[in-house]
Amino acid sequence: MNSLIIIREKHYSWLRGLGSADHPAMVTICNKPILEYMVDFIVLVGGKKIRLVFEEPDGSVEAYFGNGERWGVEIEYGNAQADDTIARVVEKNSSFGEQAPLIVIDGLLFIHYDKNARYEINPEGPGTGFLYNTKSGSISYSTADAAEQSTLVKFSPNLQVSTPGKIVNLFRITMQVLREEQHRYVIPGYGADKGVILGRNVEIGKGVKIHGPVVVGSNVRLLGSAVIGPNVVIGSNVIVDDGAEVRESLVMADTYIGRRLYISAKMVAGSKVVSVSNNASIEVSDEFLLSPLKRSLPINIVRYLFNVCGAFLLALLQLIPFCIFFTLGWLKGDLRFNKSRFLLSSDGQTKIFRTPSGFRTGAIDRIIRSLSLDRFALLNEVFLGKLQLVGNRLIPDTAEGREFVKDFSGYSPGIFNYTEADRLDPGAAESEIAERFYSANRGFLTESKSLMKALINNLLHNTQTLN
Repeated sequence: MNSLIIIREKHYSWLRGLGSADHPAMVTICNKPILEYMVDFIVLVGGKKIRLVFEEPDGSVEAYFGNGERWGVEIEYGNAQADDTIARVVEKNSSFGEQAPLIVIDGLLFIHYDKNARYEINPEGPGTGFLYNTKSGSISYSTADAAEQSTLVKFSPNLQVSTPGKIVNLFRITMQVLREEQHRYVIPGYGADKGVILGRNVEIGKGVKIHGPVVVGSNVRLLGSAVIGPNVVIGSNVIVDDGAEVRESLVMADTYIGRRLYISAKMVAGSKVVSVSNNASIEVSDEFLLSPLKRSLPINIVRYLFNVCGAFLLALLQLIPFCIFFTLGWLKGDLRFNKSRFLLSSDGQTKIFRTPSGFRTGAIDRIIRSLSLDRFALLNEVFLGKLQLVGNRLIPDTAEGREFVKDFSGYSPGIFNYTEADRLDPGAAESEIAERFYSANRGFLTESKSLMKALINNLLHNTQTLN
């Protein structure tokens, strides 16, 4: 048995860019593309060859499905015109359908099959007939020796078919799969507690509470005391920050949920929030509350290179003024030093740093801080891997400091920090929000911008000291 799956992208253009999906057919239900459910169903009913026909071809689909080897079928790709009827598409692909019965799925449909059931197609004689047919899509069947006449065709057992015609429908289908039908499909991830499926590389904070049913994608961080569920699907590459609550909602891939944000009965994609009760949507402008997460190269190696190269360049720029000012201060005997113990991670690791903090003379002291020369002695810690070049604010090892970082799993201090980059008061609530936001969104571009902003702010305002 062969199958043609025709995707008419213009009818589903609103799905583009929803989460990480560049193509409508790659939008996910419980973290699995809708098109993959369709392919799974064809395999279940005995399909051997599948041709995916698009009006607007997209490389992301072919990159995901390849030649179909992963599903044990042969997958090919074809094109169609926007005004092509089903008959015209079948005619264009007549050689593909020869010598075998043909199933044609026209439209982006969700077929509520059961992987444990055995489905049979029962045509009343040779010919062509519809198994499902509405304005939004159809499933038709024809035998190899099909005649002109239409034949009554049915599945055994009967199937329910849904169409994601708008966001509220996509939400409804997802919730039906999540609450009632998890056992009927192969959903990516691993079963934890009953009704909870987790993807790969999921970080769950000690205080996080998960109430199933919940499906969580890969590369997800659930931080602090976040509350997830019941009835929640979280896509891949998502961060839910400390204290946030997500209930009865879909969080699409590549999304940051800010600290202590409460989300219920919503679909969230980046900075866009859609209410599923009335389909109303808003765009959140405060990136500390909601924001899209950009995919990047593996963070460890990129961040290491950024730290080492940046520290080396900064050392070259600061070497001469550091030698001039601090040699002069040493000779005059009015150079001051600070010696303090700081927290290096949320698990309690600490280290004592002894740093020159400038001269007793106020004017020269301001010059020292304006040129960020008080950071020069710490550049060696970047090469040793103890500090980041740009990271969180160095927190003193005090009872208050330990309380601050104990549920801050992403805490990673730096010589320069996000707080001074945004010119925030280190003790203000906005400072803590910024610290957590940038930790969640850290990357090469973010840290490069933060470093430049910190250097410029210190040069122009010199309002914050290192410790």
